[in-house]
Amino acid sequence: MAFNTLKQAFTSAPILMHWVLDAQLVVETNASDYTLAAILSIMTNNNEIYPVVFHSRMFSTPELNYNVYNKELLAIFEAFKIWQHYLEGSALPIDIVIDHKNLEYFSTTKILTC
Repeated sequence: MAFNTLKQAFTSAPILMHWVLDAQLVVETNASDYTLAAILSIMTNNNEIYPVVFHSRMFSTPELNYNVYNKELLAIFEAFKIWQHYLEGSALPIDIVIDHKNLEYFSTTKILTC
């Protein structure tokens, strides 16, 4: 029984997709205590998401001292830095998917008053 479940997981898992020009882009990021990870995906016309490229790395010694908010923000920053050649000039707004509620403020437009 376990073998069939494992076989199904490997045969039905999404595979990397080739780059599609002017497609809707989705950047998913996450940070733990020790690592950051990011996935750049493309959303097709039928609203299915396919991964294009992955990135992950361990935090450096100084980065381990960052608080959770800064680690999550670093993951977004690094994803945009590494995949700049994909993201720059995107015809559509780029969706950023995060699991940290505090960063929603970062992605909203602020109205400054004098």
